[in-house]
Amino acid sequence: MRSSSQGKAASRAWRLIDGGDRSGARNMAIDLALLRLHLAGQAPPTLHVYGWQPEAVSLGSKQDASQALDLDRCRLEGIDAVRRPTGGRAVFHSGDFTFSFIASSCSRIPPGVNESYATICRIVATALRALGVVAATGERGRPSRRSAACFASSTVADLAVDGRKLVGGAQRWERNAFLQQNSLLVVPEPGRAFRYIRPPRGKSVTEASEELAAEVCGLAELMGELPERARIVEALATGLEETLEVAIVPGELSREEIALARILLESGGETAVGLAGTA
Repeated sequence: MRSSSQGKAASRAWRLIDGGDRSGARNMAIDLALLRLHLAGQAPPTLHVYGWQPEAVSLGSKQDASQALDLDRCRLEGIDAVRRPTGGRAVFHSGDFTFSFIASSCSRIPPGVNESYATICRIVATALRALGVVAATGERGRPSRRSAACFASSTVADLAVDGRKLVGGAQRWERNAFLQQNSLLVVPEPGRAFRYIRPPRGKSVTEASEELAAEVCGLAELMGELPERARIVEALATGLEETLEVAIVPGELSREEIALARILLESGGETAVGLAGTA
């Protein structure tokens, strides 16, 4: 990771926050707080990486929880269920690596949904190349077969290797600022995912799991080894620096971000799906 002392203007600097493992609700509250304070001019553009403890399923902002998830099984097996501020479909967070971009049109990412998706795909593709993996954007309009699972379909917001989905992404815009949340499959677990995400109508859990297994790939498989988390973070930072020609500086949540995230977490609201998850 290059330092900000290499001649890049401070106004171009991005912040890297490694949040470690948190509950699903806390992760979502932090992402939303980062977006709101960036929009208010009180936070820099940020790359936020984080994990999930306990394991979780996240829903897209418009999904119906009772239709998309087996909520009873989630409760019984201690799986957090949370609604993302962004769109898209359900993701099982166990064998994946998650990261978010919080930025605006003044952060060297072009305005507009398609343009920003394309730029972030280039950032992540550059990061993957640093790990020895060549990925391309997903196919526009690929049929979804009515699955509630994100990784059962692929779009131009996603990255795939030989047609198999590796990275999924979804956005939320508030005026000229946006949050893009991403899931990079490291060790896919389609069999476990469909224990909690309902399979498409007419499909058994086994059938849905087998179909999903054929549609996705994992970073560990592609690299021939299980990469260390720090190595993925470093690659993402490099991809962002090289694509946007910016500096990226390690940082922490500000007091204002922590306070707003706490308010959002306690209020439930946008990230609640009716489950008593961990805070």
